[in-house]
Amino acid sequence: MGFLLAIFLLFFIYFGGIKLKIKMQKKEKEKTFKDAFKEFILYSRVKNLADATLNYYEESYQQFLDFFGEGKLCHEINDKTINEYILYMQSHTKCNPTTINTRIRGLRAILYYMMKLGYIEKFHITIRKSEKKIKTTYTESELKLLLKKPDIKHCAFYEYRSWVISNTLLGTGMRAGSLCNLKINDVDFENLVFYLRHMKARRQIIIPMVITLKKILLEYLEYRQATKDDDFLFCSVYGMQLNTNSLAHSLRKYSLRRGVTKSGLHKYRHTYAKMYLQNGGDVFKLQKLLGHRTLDMTREYVEMFTDDLKVDYDIINPLEHLQANKKQITIKK
Repeated sequence: MGFLLAIFLLFFIYFGGIKLKIKMQKKEKEKTFKDAFKEFILYSRVKNLADATLNYYEESYQQFLDFFGEGKLCHEINDKTINEYILYMQSHTKCNPTTINTRIRGLRAILYYMMKLGYIEKFHITIRKSEKKIKTTYTESELKLLLKKPDIKHCAFYEYRSWVISNTLLGTGMRAGSLCNLKINDVDFENLVFYLRHMKARRQIIIPMVITLKKILLEYLEYRQATKDDDFLFCSVYGMQLNTNSLAHSLRKYSLRRGVTKSGLHKYRHTYAKMYLQNGGDVFKLQKLLGHRTLDMTREYVEMFTDDLKVDYDIINPLEHLQANKKQITIKK
């Protein structure tokens, strides 16, 4: 009986065949790295990421593509690929560790997205440790030169504007991008605040304004010749919006004319943070003032300025302060 059943099954399979039920499942083609990146950029735009962030991802992608090559498939990327890319940057492009980490961070965001969709086998991408560069700041003597008011009756508008900008950057610690996008109606003179609407990750924050800066800006607006409240606060000599490149170039020339060889838009921000902490400012408040989402970046300022923060530390240290006011206790037998 068993023999006959086996013969029957063989006959059925050979002549009738066993038909499998078709499932609604499309066979996925291999995804190229180029096509997957297009999906990633579309996804990033839907998330409404800032243009600067999108440009950063584009640069990170293009830099990796120069190494990886055109037309390759996603599944060819693994941890070995990343290690080889790092060695390539070290030997061929002579990138320093900080630049390498910057490129890897951007690439990591791209590849993790592709891993999530299954285009790449999952693996961990580690950011290599690199030596933190010391953040240079302006000295007190340099600040005196930069903040010395020009003769309004005889100076050009760009000279006066650079002086006002120097005061604004030192008085707020705002980024160059925020300053260039600051409009007149973003300055609330009544409540003494700035509304910074152009921040990283499209966040908006409110920061305070000191009386000294209020007086400077009110006088500046008398010469600014704005026609509308939504005009940009700082403009070119032709009334157009400043961009960060032209601002950096203008302040570099301004510094040299004042006898200050240091230059760089972020130096004002570093100086603001350093002096704020030196004057007893709170690190948590500094985080909000600088617009940092976490304390990690703010901690870097504290670490970089450790030696400067030691000045007068005995005076402000709570333990030392209590010791200075203690009453002597004697042990009685």
